[in-house]
This record gives sequence, C-alpha cells and structure tokens, in this order.
Amino acid sequence: MSERARPPRRVGNSKSDELVFMALGGLGEIGMNVYLYGYGPANARSWLMVDLGVTFPNDSEPGADVVLPDLRFIIADRKNLVGLVLTHAHEDHIGAVIDLWPSLECPIFATPFTAGMVKTKLGEYGRTQSLPIREVMRQAGCTDKSHFSKDFRARFGVGARQYRAAFRSEPRPLIAVSE
Repeated sequence: MSERARPPRRVGNSKSDELVFMALGGLGEIGMNVYLYGYGPANARSWLMVDLGVTFPNDSEPGADVVLPDLRFIIADRKNLVGLVLTHAHEDHIGAVIDLWPSLECPIFATPFTAGMVKTKLGEYGRTQSLPIREVMRQAGCTDKSHFSKDFRARFGVGARQYRAAFRSEPRPLIAVSE
C-alpha cells in the first residue's frame, strides 16, 4: 500500500457519501478472505461483507487448527451491516461463518452449492442454529432488474459493483435471487 492513500471515490448525490473498501483479511496473505464495502457518510455508512473465511496457522502458531479474522470493527457497527455475500465454498471464503456469524446476525447470500456446503458444515459441527441464507444464482439474461441488484442499489444508492473472487472472473457476471 502506498504511503499516500487516495481518498475514497465519491459516488451518489451527497458530497458526504463515499464508497469505501476495507479488507479485514485476505490481502497480503493466503486465506482468511473478509472484505467490507461501505457506502454513505463516514458516521452513517451501510456495509456489505464479502466472504468470511479462515486461514491456516504457520509454525509460529502451534496448536491452532485455524485462524479466524478479527471482526471487532464491523461487530461494533453491525446494525449497519446489510448482508454477507459468500462468493464460493472454499474454506478461505466460508470457513469462519459457523463460528462468527452469531456475532453479526445479518442475511447471508450464496449460490445453492455454497449455501449447501455451509448448511452441511453446520450439521457436521452439531450446531442447531439456523442461518438466514438466501440462495442466489446467476441467470442468463438477468440485468440490473434482478432482486439482488435492486436491493443493493436501494440500500447503497449506487449501481451494482463487480466483485471478483480469487478463483475466477467473468466478463459479465450476472446475479439474481432464486424464488
């Protein structure tokens, strides 16, 4: 990261509204992907979390099975967390959901496959809690009229932003909520 960080790009109608990006893990390391996108003025920002993964310990962390991300920042502002988007079912993207979601209590958006993996993992750990997972899927011909895109636009006041997960990028990603 440069010594002179650029100010966040301003979007929307208000001069105080900003679109900001914050990594709570996953940058400069392998694993533990947790990213926040925020929109609004600094004192009243809405947040969207993308992924909630783990990383695996190195030799300096003996006895640890996994390393969980530090979510204190967003836990303190969880009333403004509008949701968690899980991009895919690798442990470095979903591995911390079971342990850390109870401190977030926000809607979860995932494809049917990723949602199934999280639900299976929940059962394997013997957890009885229910997670509010809304299954989403890519649909050919789907445009910004999709529910997911409209919901994002309504909450953030800006058009959809493209997020590229570590495993793949598509020139025209399309997302819609399944009925």
